[in-house]
Amino acid sequence: MLGTRSVIERLAQFLLNIGELYGDADGERIVVRRTITHGQIASMVGATRQWVTMKLDGFRKSGIISVTRQAIVIEKPDLLQTIVGREFDG
Repeated sequence: MLGTRSVIERLAQFLLNIGELYGDADGERIVVRRTITHGQIASMVGATRQWVTMKLDGFRKSGIISVTRQAIVIEKPDLLQTIVGREFDG
């Protein structure tokens, strides 16, 4: 399923998938307390580490996610769902 999507859609879907598998709901947010590197994400979505870093930063600046050393917080899972269906300019 991920292979037929654009890279930005694959990244958004990956974040939703890890949220579903490993996340804890916190109101509207999903807190994923797993350590995963940008390089690992890049390998899973078929992108470079630099591209993943740039796009995650765009998601962060847009308020879609926040990232700490301990967790990825999906602040707006509904927006990730929207991205899965279209391109994101961030």
